Amino acid sequence: MGITMDELAALAKVSQGAVSLVLNGKAAGQISQKKQELILRLAREHNYRVNMAAKVLRKQRQYVVGVIMPASLNPFYASMMTLLQRFLMQRSYMPLFTFLSAEFGIEKIYNSLYGRHVDGIISWESSPEMFRDGIPMVFFQENTRRGETGFPESGRFCRCGFDYASSFGELYARLYALGHRRIGFIGIPEDPRCRMLVAFLDARGGECVCFPYHDSMTGDSEFFDAVFDMPERPTALVTTNDETARQLISAGYRRGIRFPQDISVTGFMDLPFARSMFPALTTVDSRNEKLAEVMVGSMLGLIEKPDLPVEDTFIKTELVIRDSCGPVPEG
Repeated sequence: MGITMDELAALAKVSQGAVSLVLNGKAAGQISQKKQELILRLAREHNYRVNMAAKVLRKQRQYVVGVIMPASLNPFYASMMTLLQRFLMQRSYMPLFTFLSAEFGIEKIYNSLYGRHVDGIISWESSPEMFRDGIPMVFFQENTRRGETGFPESGRFCRCGFDYASSFGELYARLYALGHRRIGFIGIPEDPRCRMLVAFLDARGGECVCFPYHDSMTGDSEFFDAVFDMPERPTALVTTNDETARQLISAGYRRGIRFPQDISVTGFMDLPFARSMFPALTTVDSRNEKLAEVMVGSMLGLIEKPDLPVEDTFIKTELVIRDSCGPVPEG
């Protein structure tokens, strides 16, 4: 049987409040690193466990956060699932993951989570129904003004997402400096990175060719072949993630296409394999860990400190230059 928090505090010769700060991940800057390590070691050795039943009654919370995500094998979502779980559990909350599909849309999933009295919801989609009940919510969303894309001007919600502007601006400027004037975007036209590329090339003299494509872990050889077989194919291709870039380069090598001598390719996320590919992939680091940390911090702020101002947070992504981009081919 485990010990109580009072007993753990006595063993560590600290206050119960200090133990609570350490166990809830809030000790940074308040408790020395040495003392934090001592408390955590004693907690493990003596099998300390939080009495969640008592905590739920005392705080009038379930300590459960619903998460609504697309049902996709895209590595981004797998990464975010792991990271959200880590940061929530560090703060004594449990995630309840649900997945969007043709059968289970956003409103059905939202109503199911609301009926289970979750403390808040982190979601990749929104609907007007979600704003009527006052439940704390954090949305993954591109950097747009409140009131746009269906979001109210105010409420118990905030938005977290990527700030693409600087990193993709740098990427497009680099491709342009290498002589690329006809650049392809592999993804949906509504993607803000595609809109940025169109605006960039329109302003400087160039052409963006959008190839509508939805991510697939298995790839689509016919799609890639159609891109390669274009009479005037783009000299550079921007993809929405590293996995698509990897599939594209692999399909190209089977056709005898060289990268970057014939076509330059870029990715997004900076997955571990990106640096060991041949050629090593020029990509944009999405900083998923920071995004997940911010989403969880924003969520728990809305739950635990409802009177504080609500702020949207967009993580600046970072360009990573490697070998998959080169000068425009001669001739």
